[in-house]
Amino acid sequence: LGGTDPLDWKLAMKLFREMTSHGRALQGATKASTYTSIIEALPSSELTTAREVVLEAMASGHYTRVATAGGGLNLSKLSAPVARAVLYHTLHEYAEGYRDIADLTILTGTDGSNESMHAVAKGAAKGAAEGAAK
Repeated sequence: LGGTDPLDWKLAMKLFREMTSHGRALQGATKASTYTSIIEALPSSELTTAREVVLEAMASGHYTRVATAGGGLNLSKLSAPVARAVLYHTLHEYAEGYRDIADLTILTGTDGSNESMHAVAKGAAKGAAEGAAK
């Protein structure tokens, strides 16, 4: 994902777990920023940990707007590490049978206008999901 120092993400996870386990609930944008910061601090080898954070964030109502009406993903407003973690989670949902395997359109950015999204991956869900299951 983004971080390079393993102590950074381990400390971030520890502090976050301590705050939430002691009933120190974070609210709104602060909580969303905390999830994002943790995911961004994780090294790329920690995708499974990033997925756990994504699951926790989604259970709290964050990152839920990434799903499009057609079942695709709009990752254009997410940082690269968060987008990678959300995509990893989605591919596991396909592999685990929580989503029906169908075409998957992934929107990753804009050309400067809100109306012009670029789909960079379409129709690759089945192969990618099968790869995630291995």
